[in-house]
Amino acid sequence: MNDNYNSIKTIDDLKSIFPDGQADELNWCMLSTSGVHGTYTKLETIREYFSNPQEFVEEQNGGEDFEPKVTVLVVKPREISMLHGHIKVDEHDIEYLNDLVSSSLLKMSESQQGNI
Repeated sequence: MNDNYNSIKTIDDLKSIFPDGQADELNWCMLSTSGVHGTYTKLETIREYFSNPQEFVEEQNGGEDFEPKVTVLVVKPREISMLHGHIKVDEHDIEYLNDLVSSSLLKMSESQQGNI
């Protein structure tokens, strides 16, 4: 079994890799990738849930319970490795995660200059 499987269990695990919430040339983060380790739930959906949990469950989620969790994939291009997991998100984590994904996309793009 892969040692990286479910290696990120909490937002604190993610913050230990990205303490300032910013990606760099060593670590990038993507969310909502699903696969064997989670779901496709987007931060927008979680934000909507936190704006009115009861209405969200009744109207948007068909009365089904909803847990504000997001799939996390960390790519370590210099190590040629990945970490991933499925973590619970607090409404205060959303901005941190938005900034982390934005900075990751920028760093991924910068790394590929001259290749596209």
